[in-house]
Amino acid sequence: MGPLLTLATLAGLVARIIPRALRRASRRPLRPAPVSPASSSASTPAPAVSPIVSPVEAPAVEAPAVEAPVVIAGWMALSEGSPLGALARATPLDCCVLVALWARQVAGIGEVWPDDYERTRDAAYAADSEWWRRANVWSRDLRWSAPVAVAELLGAEPDSTWAASTGASMRGPTLDRWHVIQAWRRSGSGHTYLVYVDLFGSCTRVESDRTYGYRVTRVTWGERERGVEVMVAVMPAAV
Repeated sequence: MGPLLTLATLAGLVARIIPRALRRASRRPLRPAPVSPASSSASTPAPAVSPIVSPVEAPAVEAPAVEAPVVIAGWMALSEGSPLGALARATPLDCCVLVALWARQVAGIGEVWPDDYERTRDAAYAADSEWWRRANVWSRDLRWSAPVAVAELLGAEPDSTWAASTGASMRGPTLDRWHVIQAWRRSGSGHTYLVYVDLFGSCTRVESDRTYGYRVTRVTWGERERGVEVMVAVMPAAV
């Protein structure tokens, strides 16, 4: 009978000890597993293990301030799915109107109604009539006002706007930048348009007029500006 009593006693002790151990373990907080130095790569050190922080206790991280007043990238503002892209493809816009609305969209200013050009134009004029007049060259005395107005709106550097007597004397473009170009022919007619130059020097010209409407073409820098007076404004890198 002695061995049987001993086994019964041990069984009773085990039955009491195991539930207690399980309850204590369930009340203990989980701790992050230690990081073994051997598990880290030779080229990339293992990150330090920080204590677990609940979402409520996590400190708020402030977004860095944006220096340039650019909200939408240049190509995004002209994409088919964008309001301006839809408007420009549906309605033949004047050259300056396209560039002015593009600048406002890049800066996140105003609204464009894809199916209502008059409403879009009138709203832009009402928002800042002085800037709209300059961006659309309403004054013959301010014949270079369009690129200057756009450069001011998008925060271009003061020395980023320059003029040339003819296209042959144009400076080289700035790579990976948008350029606002205004050209005047000897006849007195003018044209304002955009040229994007990528990292390899390839140029894409974006323009519009009431006759041919919106179009995007590959060009050579300065090729179409030969024999005309031009002013070029280089946009900030953020555009």
